[in-house]
Amino acid sequence: MKIFFLCLIFTATLLYAIPFCFGAEPLEVGNYYFKATWCGPCESQSKIVAELQEQGYEFTIYDADTHPDIFKDLDIKAIPTIIIVKSKNVILKLKGKQPLRRLIRLLIKDQESD
Repeated sequence: MKIFFLCLIFTATLLYAIPFCFGAEPLEVGNYYFKATWCGPCESQSKIVAELQEQGYEFTIYDADTHPDIFKDLDIKAIPTIIIVKSKNVILKLKGKQPLRRLIRLLIKDQESD
């Protein structure tokens, strides 16, 4: 039986720390980027994600048009969204365009906590 927990919400930044149990299989440990080709903010966020990938950060990228089932299963209602998963738990869920420096700071902080 899956249990839904909401552990912590930072409403100012829309940051979530929750065990990941939305009826779908848990995401594997990693960084995920959810976007759409028709989304204006996603275009600039995609450039930032590409730059992070060039710096060695790995991202699994899902497009709303080609993976609508994943968006539904994971309850992704805003794009762009970046999710960082650690030990099969979502530790960060960032909605909206995020600046490069902030993402680097969060990704480095996540690596240091390993």
